[in-house]
Amino acid sequence: MTEPMQVSGEGDVQSKEMDTCESSTVGRAAVALNEENLLPMLKIYYSRLFPYRQMFQWLSYCSTDDDVAFRNREFSFTYPNDIYSRWNSFKTVATLKEHLIDGVPVKLDIGPVYPAPAKDHNSYPKNFDPVQREVVFDIDMDDYDSVRTCCEGATVCHCCWRFMAAAVAVLERTLREDFGLKHLLWVYSGRRGVHCWVADENARQWTDPVRRSVVRYLSLMDGATVDFGPYHHPMVKKSVAVLRPIFEEHIIEEQQVFENPKTYKLLLSMLPAAMSESLHEEWQKSSLSGKHKWVQLQKTIQKAGKKSKRGYDDSLDSIEDKIICAFTYPRLDTHVSASMGHLLKSPFCVHPKTGRICVPFDPQHATEFNPLRVVELPQLLEQLDEWAEKHPSPVAETTDDGEDDDSSKSTLKQTNDISKTGMADAVEVFERCFLKPLTKSIRAERIKQREASEAASLGSDP
Repeated sequence: MTEPMQVSGEGDVQSKEMDTCESSTVGRAAVALNEENLLPMLKIYYSRLFPYRQMFQWLSYCSTDDDVAFRNREFSFTYPNDIYSRWNSFKTVATLKEHLIDGVPVKLDIGPVYPAPAKDHNSYPKNFDPVQREVVFDIDMDDYDSVRTCCEGATVCHCCWRFMAAAVAVLERTLREDFGLKHLLWVYSGRRGVHCWVADENARQWTDPVRRSVVRYLSLMDGATVDFGPYHHPMVKKSVAVLRPIFEEHIIEEQQVFENPKTYKLLLSMLPAAMSESLHEEWQKSSLSGKHKWVQLQKTIQKAGKKSKRGYDDSLDSIEDKIICAFTYPRLDTHVSASMGHLLKSPFCVHPKTGRICVPFDPQHATEFNPLRVVELPQLLEQLDEWAEKHPSPVAETTDDGEDDDSSKSTLKQTNDISKTGMADAVEVFERCFLKPLTKSIRAERIKQREASEAASLGSDP
């Protein structure tokens, strides 16, 4: 039996809208949704639009061992009034679908895979520890409040989305090149941030100490302070190479780095005292643009370095990199990534405050992704109604392979309702950028293992 317990919810409160950020205004769904109409809409969403087939294909990892990776997986649910239910597990995706439709949770979280079904955890008083779990990263926009000037708190606009795009670009490079990882799923959280799910088999086996080490490797930020450690790691240089064009071409002007008192003060604080005072006096009298001031700052740093008694001061050389990282380097929620047991919001959830779907996005086009244009729950239901009006002929609801959808067994064959709405685009991105490459890799590895096993067997025959 599942044991509900009272916990607090996400705790994110819609911040006061900024007059200077027109695009940060609350979407229509966020205004329209309330406790009375949210649950009926969610029931329809879970019944007709949640992509069960694709989610099962991912979470089972094409398992042939009685789908252990799925049935031993923990799911948690948040219900109205912050009622939180942990330690749920399901033998089949059909039973998960049934539970979502009947219970109508406002939030679904995905946890690790255990040695037995998670719902049986009380039968194992000892050693009931996770056996595998995707490595997850969580980045929230409000952690950038010390450097963004267009919005604050949970409010997001297309301008400050560049901070998220910068974080995605850095983590894409680092995780793929430095760690050799291939299967990264990027998901918009529905309101103010992004999640990354790393699904490579070797990464899913990483222990907590290994995960903490990876987090330490990736962490350069201590609040708003940049810490490069005792030496300038090559990873820093590679990250700065990714971040520099974003900072110089967009952040300086869009966030008014040299004009806004908050960011201007932060920037000056990162310079040697004499240099800071000199530039401040000059800029107070100057009408130079932010980009021109940045060029002037770079030249001042280079000039000061050359005048160093040692011939060149390497510490001055790092100032420029530190400024770029202070404004654009990923600000990770380290607690989320450091433990196998941490649960994270499922892709394709509906954010109860904005009504937006937690949609996957293409990391190669993260800059073009606009969180304010993400498909919303009321919008999806309107699209279903519009489709029905245009196609009034009574047609038996079918699965995507043309079979009648008349039993729970058809759950894995998601109905064509998805194709009638904006969910189709989100599912297409999920399949193209993540699920199909992952499935192809798994099958190729299994063929390789089978061939190796057959070759070994033939070699051992007398």
